[in-house]
Amino acid sequence: MDALENFYNDISIDGKLYKLPWKALAAGIPEPVEMHVRRGADSLDYSKLKVRILGGSTLTPTTGANTPLQTFNLTGTTPGDEYAVVAQYEKDKENAYAGGLWAATYQNKTFTLYVVPLPGVDFTQSVHGNLQNYLNRIYSQAVVSWNVQVIKGFTGIDLGENGLDHAENELLSAYNPEMNSVISAFKAWQGSINSQAAYLFLVPRADGGLQGYMPFNRQFGFVVAPTGSDGNVDAAALARTVAHELGHGIFSLRHTFSEKNFVTLPQGKTDNLMDYPSTGSGLATATDATKLDKYQWDLIHDPQRVWFSWLEEEGEGEIGIYGVTWLGNVLFGLYPDEQEREIETRLELFNHIYQEYENYYNNSKIKDIYLSVDKYKNWSVRKASFQGIAKKVFKGLKTNDNTFNLWNEGIYFEDYKLEGKSYKIAIYSARKNIVLGETIRIKSFSQLRYNKSIKAGYTKNYGLISFYDTEGKMNMVIQIIGESSKKDVTQWLNYLGLILPSREQEKEDKDIIDKILEVILHDINKLNEIWGEKKEDQEESAIEIALTEMEEFLGNSYAYGGGDSRTSLDEKGTDEMDCSEFVARFLQKACGLEEVPSPFYTSLMLSSMQDGSFDSFLQHVKNSEKEDFKDIRPGDVFLWSRSSSDGHTGVVVSYDKETDKVTVIEAIGISGAAEESLSKDIEGYCQGCIRKSIYTRTGKALYKHAGWKGYFRAVTTK
Repeated sequence: MDALENFYNDISIDGKLYKLPWKALAAGIPEPVEMHVRRGADSLDYSKLKVRILGGSTLTPTTGANTPLQTFNLTGTTPGDEYAVVAQYEKDKENAYAGGLWAATYQNKTFTLYVVPLPGVDFTQSVHGNLQNYLNRIYSQAVVSWNVQVIKGFTGIDLGENGLDHAENELLSAYNPEMNSVISAFKAWQGSINSQAAYLFLVPRADGGLQGYMPFNRQFGFVVAPTGSDGNVDAAALARTVAHELGHGIFSLRHTFSEKNFVTLPQGKTDNLMDYPSTGSGLATATDATKLDKYQWDLIHDPQRVWFSWLEEEGEGEIGIYGVTWLGNVLFGLYPDEQEREIETRLELFNHIYQEYENYYNNSKIKDIYLSVDKYKNWSVRKASFQGIAKKVFKGLKTNDNTFNLWNEGIYFEDYKLEGKSYKIAIYSARKNIVLGETIRIKSFSQLRYNKSIKAGYTKNYGLISFYDTEGKMNMVIQIIGESSKKDVTQWLNYLGLILPSREQEKEDKDIIDKILEVILHDINKLNEIWGEKKEDQEESAIEIALTEMEEFLGNSYAYGGGDSRTSLDEKGTDEMDCSEFVARFLQKACGLEEVPSPFYTSLMLSSMQDGSFDSFLQHVKNSEKEDFKDIRPGDVFLWSRSSSDGHTGVVVSYDKETDKVTVIEAIGISGAAEESLSKDIEGYCQGCIRKSIYTRTGKALYKHAGWKGYFRAVTTK
């Protein structure tokens, strides 16, 4: 489906782009994966086909070598890692792709499920065993396994002739009264409940066509036991319904057709576990709809999730469930993690300051005031308040100076008036020496889901932005007291320069845009104006200066492999260059590096897309390899790479949206480029040299070139 395209990576085969499938692997465990080979008209010998990890070693088949069906062992690496496996063959003396897949590593998770059949359900030993087998088969694709146990003898309550009362299935937030009665009766009968397990009641029937129901993050669920033509429980159909409901209750997976899902697909048109298949006979008989997509694997293994933290009373995503509504959670239906819970244990501190702000404000002007709360009696409001610490955070982010010398367990008061609105600010320092990590700057609100260096949330009275040390412990907290706590904390993320407007922000936040419409994201120059700072165009000026300085090499000779020295800055070192050396020298200037990056080759740029080895100074621009990408800026670095020894790169000078032409500066060989004629009228045109060139954005020199990888963007620090 088109809506899922962004979750898959492309590969070019015979000039046509294909989407590579994903395969989930358990960390440290080898797993056999079959490769089916279909030969084309050229009937290439199977022995010519080579399989390797992209940027890594060649793989040897365990069975089926030189046949159309080969088996390879793939092993999961570190949880969270992803790598590509590609099949290649030689075509016209060049390596060409034949296919491949992407492998994602997860830590295997095992869960316990107690099945509680109510009177009228014949849950045999055979059904028990088959249910566990089917359930594990379904969830193995996401590296999850289940231990299914049965609890018999519970008589439940009288469900009446119609069976279990219908629940509002799409709400997925609360049990109806009859369900609550069943749960209460079971708890009284059982005596003790395993808090580390899920429970499903099997009922013989339900009204309203209900087949199953388990609210988000709830421990108990209900499933109607489906029967086959022989009158016995259909284990396969039961497993599909059970797996679907556990997707809701344990993993908070939404229906694929829900408008709140990551992607919204037409109902009944997929084979996904979380869809309602259009079989005409109900969910429980659609045993073939059991697929889980890559984004669902990621949600199942979400590092933010606190397992078995059961929500027993409040609805899905309800504000104030835990005292603080965390932006990264409420925007995506998640629950507080350990770091967020640490802040919540200090709510007494934050509430006390909120209530007594004026008293502490006035009394701390002449001396330090220790708090009157016993639990926090070592904390003090410092007379050295009003030092503009919030403003220093903003300035620090611009200059990469994120260190502050404050007081251990100190509180600093500050009043600000920004854009006509007044704010009371309290800064909490958990220690004397505060060091904020580089990852506190986020590119989108969506990144708050996983960031371990910064969290943002709000209560009904104030907002909180919390910063953490490398061990995940509270380092510093900024409390914002204004007119609207939710809007205030979101806006202050921008005021502090923690998030800035960008195309990447728009793309990553497009699914939650309706939840952040009130926020106006200002660019760096507007923020400088708001804070009373001098207007700066640091990033642009660094790029412009570097491009101007690189023009001094125009006309110098091209030399494959580079000249006498790829890193020396003297005339002898820069007299000859190849394409990657030229780009490396540009990055040294643009990024303010002391030395020219080395080693630096097109093959290593390709590797950096996977391992991030160049991310400190050069980062791949998301989706820039796609045909519709037009956010091309001066200083961007393009790349195509057909193999480790066959690639080309250069630097963008400008992009003309009207003509759709890209002007670049590059070191290019004597054979020139696919669109050579476009550059012949440029002053100083040459071949086998450093020159400026003009190419069509979607032409054969850029997007349509074999091995096109898109654009990278320099990380400037000047």
